[in-house]
Amino acid sequence: MEQPKNDVLKVKGLHVEFQTSHGMVHAVKDVSLEVKRGRIHALVGESGSGKSVTSLTIMNLLAGNGRVISGDVTLNEKSLLKLPGKEKRQLYGDKIGMIFQDPTAALDPLFTVEQLLLEGLRKHHRMSKKQAREIAWRI
Repeated sequence: MEQPKNDVLKVKGLHVEFQTSHGMVHAVKDVSLEVKRGRIHALVGESGSGKSVTSLTIMNLLAGNGRVISGDVTLNEKSLLKLPGKEKRQLYGDKIGMIFQDPTAALDPLFTVEQLLLEGLRKHHRMSKKQAREIAWRI
């Protein structure tokens, strides 16, 4: 699970729109950013400025009525928007992930934090519970 020191997430010229009953809504207009491994970044803006849509686009989680008009999202120069399903599943959760704002939707009170960590490790790395636990406790 060794990770390169130069992981870079880039968003270039991203434009996203949604088809609504009132016509097309342009939610993200020309967003560009770069996130380097080991650095802390914040996506800040007014309510409705496109922070969530930008994040959901990066994670390939746009609603069915949303679409990327132009731009690209790359991780280490590999386009995330054009990945086939299998590659997407291998990459998301391993190299890139998202913690959702609503803790009641993201954290199930029936599970411990350890169980939640183990689930992600086991799913993305096909390892035993024991192996996952050893890694989780090192994190």
